[in-house]
Amino acid sequence: MYSELEYVAKVNGPCDPKRYPNPFDRPCTPLPHIHDEQTETFTLISGSMSYYHEDLTTPKHAKIGEKIVVKPLTPHTVWNDSPDQDMVVTIRLEPAPESSNEQFFETVSGVNRDLACSGLDGCGEPPLLQMIVLLNGGGVMPGDAPLPLWLVRIIWKSVAAFGRLMGYREYYDEYSKPW
Repeated sequence: MYSELEYVAKVNGPCDPKRYPNPFDRPCTPLPHIHDEQTETFTLISGSMSYYHEDLTTPKHAKIGEKIVVKPLTPHTVWNDSPDQDMVVTIRLEPAPESSNEQFFETVSGVNRDLACSGLDGCGEPPLLQMIVLLNGGGVMPGDAPLPLWLVRIIWKSVAAFGRLMGYREYYDEYSKPW
């Protein structure tokens, strides 16, 4: 069983390479991460895509139609590297997550939009504990920590449990209904 979605990184907006030349300054570029149990396959439909896969020091470039298969526990990230073309990618997750991808992405987007702009200083980052709870619920962990994976897993899951005790949740009805 798998789950598949189409992801569009638009050049006019938060993913704009002209506004943010460094892809890691763009809010839509995922930080390097790993999936605990899922294989993730990216297929570039249109535009231009760069990515890190295993080696987080040398970016690679995908061709239209190319499939990049990322096995569980493999560090990776992707980003739009075209200054004038939207990137359209199909993302396939196997096995399918317990909750839907739509629920996960809707909740992450809603939390980023609402909680990031709730501080006195205007918009910024959403609370770190909230993001850890969300990502942990989606089976996602940091992929670039300078620690052994077993230790990252213990720390990540412990911090997520603490975040849930503090009242943060893996999804919110106002952003997404349970599927």
